[in-house]
Amino acid sequence: MPSRPPPFRPLALLCAFCLLAALPLLYIQWSSLTTSLPPLASHLRLLTQPIQFSWHAYSSGGGGGREECPTDPFSLPGMLHWGSGPNQTRWVPFPISSEAYEPGAGPEKLDELDRSWPGLTEEEMDDLGAPEPLMRQLAEGGGQWAEGRSVLFVGDRYGLPDEEYTWHASSESPPKTPHRRISELFLPHMAADGLEGFTPDLLVVNSLYWDSDHLFDKYFQEFGIKRPKEEGLSFQEVRYHQQQSSALLRLLRALYPGARTMYRSRHLRASNDRGLMLRVAQLDQGWRAVCEMEGVRVFDWGGRLEGYTEFYDGKQHFAPGPVTWLFGDMMLFYLREAMDEERWWACL
Repeated sequence: MPSRPPPFRPLALLCAFCLLAALPLLYIQWSSLTTSLPPLASHLRLLTQPIQFSWHAYSSGGGGGREECPTDPFSLPGMLHWGSGPNQTRWVPFPISSEAYEPGAGPEKLDELDRSWPGLTEEEMDDLGAPEPLMRQLAEGGGQWAEGRSVLFVGDRYGLPDEEYTWHASSESPPKTPHRRISELFLPHMAADGLEGFTPDLLVVNSLYWDSDHLFDKYFQEFGIKRPKEEGLSFQEVRYHQQQSSALLRLLRALYPGARTMYRSRHLRASNDRGLMLRVAQLDQGWRAVCEMEGVRVFDWGGRLEGYTEFYDGKQHFAPGPVTWLFGDMMLFYLREAMDEERWWACL
């Protein structure tokens, strides 16, 4: 007796027949759709065109590849050479040529590394583009180019309040706003020290920790703001700080119109209690955006030190040593850059 076909075979044949019958209809509908919508085709062609960005192709940091823009080695990816003494500290950039990462151009087998390798030599660091050891040269009697030059550092005492709020830094003496402190304290003290009419060759500005740990802390307490530490500051609060930072830059540039200006970036925090670590990172990002718009370069000393020292709560005033030696090298490097106007503005 012949076997009966499986019960689902007629259903499968019927579905296949319906699909074959539908294909010509789908083709007719699609062809009529594509011919009736020319704007869609033109829109698709538009999407395949190269995008024309409205911002500058190169940022203010490290050269961006333009031949006329000098390289800033402190802005390049690299690592610190700590050395056996403070005066041997140097920032060493990693190779940035494509040939440096071709097969065979560097060590590729972990078990073949030289486990007794003493480290980079001075010549090897020079070849990698490490900044000159300017502090060492100065200590050894060189650096005549810096004679009579000056760098003015403006710190973050009191932070950047817009008014003399009674709840902010209540144990400290006023004035507390930047414009009053500059006009009532800063300038009179400089005049008393014989620095009236003084213009620095380089101006380095910073305001982060007092804003995070005092201004915003007291603001939260005064207005009963409760917020998870993972949120840190709101976008609106960081925008407020950006406005105050920009106002400080305008004030200082009005006082010293010829001075080249930099922003000194943040250090890591030891704890994220109350969101302090996140707050400083958020304010630092806000500062960097202001710098991009205002033509201000970044003095990224804190970024170069990440991982090399203990975390910085209560340890921000470093004793002389490798950390301060690096600070001196960076300061002298940027001072020398500031003395050449065309070189300074080439990347901005």
